[in-house]
Amino acid sequence: MEDKGKIESIKFSPDLRVLALQRSQTTVEFINFIEGMDSMEYSQACKGKTTRILGFCWTGLNEILFVTDHGLELYQVIAEKRTLKLIRTHSAAINWFVYLPGSAVVLLSTGTLGNVLLPFFIKSGNLVKAPKFEVDIPLIPKPAKLCLLERDVSLAVIYGQLHVIVLRQQQRVSSQSSQQSRVSGHSTAEVCLYQLHRESPARKTDVLRLELSGRFAVNIVDNLLIVHHQASKTSMLFDIKLATDSDGYVNYHYPVCVPMSIKPFLLSRGSASSLVLNEPAEIFCDLYSSNWVVFQPNVIIDAKLGCLWFIELTLQPLINLMHNKLQLIHFLLQRRDSKMTILSVCRLVLTPTQAAVSNSATMATDSQQVMQGPVPCLEAQKLTSEITSPTSVLSSLALGTQQCTLRDIANIFDKLNYVYKSYLDSKNTPQVTKCKTIASVQLPVSSKNVFRRTENNINLTLI
Repeated sequence: MEDKGKIESIKFSPDLRVLALQRSQTTVEFINFIEGMDSMEYSQACKGKTTRILGFCWTGLNEILFVTDHGLELYQVIAEKRTLKLIRTHSAAINWFVYLPGSAVVLLSTGTLGNVLLPFFIKSGNLVKAPKFEVDIPLIPKPAKLCLLERDVSLAVIYGQLHVIVLRQQQRVSSQSSQQSRVSGHSTAEVCLYQLHRESPARKTDVLRLELSGRFAVNIVDNLLIVHHQASKTSMLFDIKLATDSDGYVNYHYPVCVPMSIKPFLLSRGSASSLVLNEPAEIFCDLYSSNWVVFQPNVIIDAKLGCLWFIELTLQPLINLMHNKLQLIHFLLQRRDSKMTILSVCRLVLTPTQAAVSNSATMATDSQQVMQGPVPCLEAQKLTSEITSPTSVLSSLALGTQQCTLRDIANIFDKLNYVYKSYLDSKNTPQVTKCKTIASVQLPVSSKNVFRRTENNINLTLI
């Protein structure tokens, strides 16, 4: 590719057949890769002499959307003819935009403060406008200026629902003293979630209490929100499905466990370059670096190192981090690949004390209520295993002079069996008659760990 200057943005079409790149504020250039790289480029300028392109995004195999400061321009890319055809336009004064590829949704920032958001759904060459909504601004500056920035807003699908995630600094006042605290009130941040609808304006449904200030970034992993905090070099885990405080309109959430740091990542250099430059073959990556760029749902890129990572989650260490085991079962029932961890929790609540055994029945009842709700990611369907012998089960649960009886074990797993059968009934499939008994409490060997235990610490891990 010929060097024609600085590239502002570069993106392949979903089928990797056409490369689009932006070098100026008015034009996007295209290169075909249908049968290798095409030597002939073609381009498309935006409409209007004073219009500038804020960015572009592929909305289909042969559809591309230009977002300009004057509105939207949807084009059909005809690669064989090396040309573009204008399909749809929409006029609006736009400050910035965010786009969610999987759902083909673009969110436009309008207004002087930037807090009036206008969603568009793109489907089959059409721009479908949803009702606009307004994001709360804690403190409006005078004179008015742009307050809500692109870096503080993202789109994500959480538990099957489309959400707008807004990070905002919230002025808090200490309650210890009156007038003095009002003057020296400290600023903390919170994450607000707005549920997006096609027919009605988005409404704020959840608020994540961070109780910290500084720079943050958000990832989505297995319907959990992971909020990274640069100053403390820690990450907080939130689950909006867990029981929480509510004022009747908005649910308020706190982290499900203590903040954790991402596990240090060792990067291997090329052996040849290390020898030439006399540098170590392996280096530790700078975690929570200012060079990090976060993409949804779970991607982190270090722009300086040129490295890309995915954030993933392992569940087993959370058994020791979440002290409320009833809440832990509720949490685990929403997660993928949670079978072994749930079995570990069942063994744990039976082992320590006789009181823990009585709590297990309440925990299983809570599991039943969770299963009856419309939760798409439940893994209870996988909670099937062969019954171990009573002797082996009882011997594994012995604790001093106290020992769990077979009746106690049967009551717990009868409850879990009921949860499993309820799930199959809700799916209304022939598998309803194939419900197996869940009775194994044998601890499994943990599989792929991404939250890992290192030096008595549980850490998030970049992989």
